[in-house]
Amino acid sequence: MKNTLKRAWAATGTETFFYASGAIILFVLAAAWYELHDEFDIAAAADTEGFRLATLLIATALGLGVVAGGIVWRIVSRYLPEAPQAKEPLPIDPTFPPSRMVYLRGEDERENCVCHDRPIEDGTEIWYWHQPAKLVCAEEYNAG
Repeated sequence: MKNTLKRAWAATGTETFFYASGAIILFVLAAAWYELHDEFDIAAAADTEGFRLATLLIATALGLGVVAGGIVWRIVSRYLPEAPQAKEPLPIDPTFPPSRMVYLRGEDERENCVCHDRPIEDGTEIWYWHQPAKLVCAEEYNAG
């Protein structure tokens, strides 16, 4: 029983579960609208002022909710600790070992650090892997 629950819990994070649950939700909503259509004349109800006002109010509330949620998430995410990332050592080719250097950005060129996936600022000390080309923060990674 315990392994079954573990497998079920692990399955909830998969893409298949996402699409399957989305399909079930759409099916239930379609069935509910079909039942509603059988009981009421939706076309006549949609032409009323109350329906238009309710639709506008709901759309406005949803729009404001999405915008407010995005703003709150951007503010809160600044203060959340970063998720620890497994830093596996990058392979070192003896013929082209990594070199330590200071990053200077060229025109229209923006490189991201491999360990953080964030843009590297000018003047940051980095490790440069030649084959394939990778840039890694020097203070967080020891290649030597």
